[in-house]
Amino acid sequence: MKPALLLCVALLPLHAVANTSSHSVEYQMDFSVMDSDRSDITHELNDVGSAHNTLSYRYAVTDWMSVGVGYLWGDSDDFALFPVDAFTDSKLEYQGIQYSVRLQLPLSQRNRLYLQANGLDFDYDVFDDGEVVGSDDGFDFGLSAGWRYEWDIGLGLKVGYDYQKLGDHIDIKGISVALSYRF
Repeated sequence: MKPALLLCVALLPLHAVANTSSHSVEYQMDFSVMDSDRSDITHELNDVGSAHNTLSYRYAVTDWMSVGVGYLWGDSDDFALFPVDAFTDSKLEYQGIQYSVRLQLPLSQRNRLYLQANGLDFDYDVFDDGEVVGSDDGFDFGLSAGWRYEWDIGLGLKVGYDYQKLGDHIDIKGISVALSYRF
């Protein structure tokens, strides 16, 4: 009995800090559909699905606005959204630094709707038969919208729809799921 009581007393300050802290980390997974034009850079790319991850740090400026920076990486090889992906030998690998501003509308104490504007300093390579056949880098924008839920202990869950441009040639849009921790 005493160890359980001691554990509860030790975790009590974490509960209080989790609700008042402005800092958080977030891990997000996106399962997406890619649209690409048939330019010189992307003409060999036949994949239609991709998956990427984002690991980010967020700072809550106010209760309804936060800013963040993170690292995004992914490819079209990890996730076959449609069966046609399994039969292609081309793939897209991409990465970048993502900057974001998130606005939140509280629905209740723990539920929020959000709208997020993203800027991505990206770099990608298109591979065919294991060789780079095209690449591009630059800075572009995207949007996210969805729902967030945060427990009292600082853990959060986010589900949404994301749209990200990778320059003039590739658009990625899909469903995202994220876990966060406020500290």
